[in-house]
Amino acid sequence: GGLAMIAGAITNTPTYTFSAPSSKTSHVKFDISREALENNVVGILPENDLIAAVGGSLRMRQRIKCDYVTSAKCHYLSNTLCTLQENCGTGRRPELTLCDDI
Repeated sequence: GGLAMIAGAITNTPTYTFSAPSSKTSHVKFDISREALENNVVGILPENDLIAAVGGSLRMRQRIKCDYVTSAKCHYLSNTLCTLQENCGTGRRPELTLCDDI
């Protein structure tokens, strides 16, 4: 998520990130303007994901639920994708088979 956030901001490309770490520290560390981040990046952030919560987050973000007890499981991309599939559906695409085991 962090690399996608940085690449999207630098290239001015609309970008979705999953569980990306702090945008506050990233924009300083990589000399990216807050405006570039805010205009190009949307963060998908599971509740209880401590890694994504460190240091602040993007203004444009979508919080999603995470029912796992441990914050580490809330940071797993597979769990985030399954939560999105459960709540948003798949359209006409096949369901993710990895969600059968979660």
